Amino acid sequence: MLLAIDVGNTQTVFGLFDGDELTEQFRVGTDRTHTSDELAVILRAFVDLSQLEGIVLSSTVPQLQREYELFAERWAGREWEIRQRRTEIAARQGLDEDGYRVVANTRSFGGQTVHHLHFHILGGRPLSWPPG
Repeated sequence: MLLAIDVGNTQTVFGLFDGDELTEQFRVGTDRTHTSDELAVILRAFVDLSQLEGIVLSSTVPQLQREYELFAERWAGREWEIRQRRTEIAARQGLDEDGYRVVANTRSFGGQTVHHLHFHILGGRPLSWPPG
């Protein structure tokens, strides 16, 4: 089962997928102060966490992104799908030994020109900080 989480400003929608089929869907009010432990209590009422093969997140509430990540790791024993994929891509490109940087551009001052979540994997040479 794949758990898809869409955190909006007022409501959070959860969907459970078995392959391409949406098998369950439910929603709760979004609370920006929830901790990862509180999210686990809520989700356990709807989902058998031991059955999850993966978790994906879409969020417009930055305060909750880290809490959902902690929930996934601690309570569901899963990493975010995006983290697993970027590690695989970096390894395929031969960047995993020497290291790499992952960048996500946000809004105009952050250099965002494509308006959907995506990441840039930079590597293959020494990188300095702060970036240009």
